[in-house]
Amino acid sequence: MWIFAILATILLLSLPDHVDSTRLSDSRDSTGRRPLSRPTEFLAAHNKIRAMHNLTSLSWNRMLARYARRWANTRLDDCKNLEHSPNSPFGENLFWGLRDHWNASKVVKYWGDEVRNYDPLTNECLNNSVCGHYTQIVWNTTQAVGCAHALCNNNEGHLFVCSYDPPGNIYYQGPFGGRFGKSIVYPPSPNRSSSQLSESPNAPTGITVITANNRDFISSTTGHPANLTPSKFKLNNV
Repeated sequence: MWIFAILATILLLSLPDHVDSTRLSDSRDSTGRRPLSRPTEFLAAHNKIRAMHNLTSLSWNRMLARYARRWANTRLDDCKNLEHSPNSPFGENLFWGLRDHWNASKVVKYWGDEVRNYDPLTNECLNNSVCGHYTQIVWNTTQAVGCAHALCNNNEGHLFVCSYDPPGNIYYQGPFGGRFGKSIVYPPSPNRSSSQLSESPNAPTGITVITANNRDFISSTTGHPANLTPSKFKLNNV
């Protein structure tokens, strides 16, 4: 019997970090509990949006999921104050929701619904709105995603973190390719803000954070410089 146990362990350790949706299993959080949202829910919701644009499906990366989980676990006492992981080489979408109806499918759909705010001809978010979560999802060079869904402490709602590799929202580039005079997310600037959008002073160096505030939920995404090195080679260190 012990021989079979050893063989099973070796088989699990040999599984690749990038896996397709038919082979996903539930990764447990730091408390050993099953996740509130399953990997298949996150992945299916992302790829449903990408399929609308005939884009290659994203693969689920367990290293990215662990990265997202670790960051989520550090924010459970202060979920509503969305902060991005410092100096992250990945793209990152964050969402905080107070109500219990939020799950992976609804959050990713909410991000995807920003398509109505995006003008692909000018590469900008219309009418001072947010579209960067959507553009990160459909960024044509992004290949992998990993997400986490955590319960905030003191009944303060739900926190969702999704990490993307390679990152999207490159300054002055479009999600489907090309360079533009306008940008979905602009480089850091102390003079750019509004009632709906704010640039976080805690943004990692060279990376802009754009946040949309609502009464019961908040969403935030990141923009990146073009010279950010694709981070696949860093995944083994996560």
